[in-house]
Amino acid sequence: MFFRRLSESRGAEATNGLHWSDLPMQFGLALKCAHIDHCLLGLQGVLEMLHAGEAAREAGQPGLGGELTDRLLYASRALAASGKDSLHALQERLAAAS
Repeated sequence: MFFRRLSESRGAEATNGLHWSDLPMQFGLALKCAHIDHCLLGLQGVLEMLHAGEAAREAGQPGLGGELTDRLLYASRALAASGKDSLHALQERLAAAS
């Protein structure tokens, strides 16, 4: 199970358990879609952590702390940029194919 999961993470598995490569598209396109899918879900998770940390801080409870908050902000920016770059590359690829 461990190695199967690692193998799937490098493939075109979608975050909902399906496989982009099972859809009628080239494998390279499926990998791009999977990358965008993973970036969006990762970004959602990071933003949920930041939101929960801020809510705790506002309630006077311990939050994430400044250093961890900064790291999560860097991660969210990187995920958003990577997803955006992949989406733009996908748009260019689809436009060139038309």
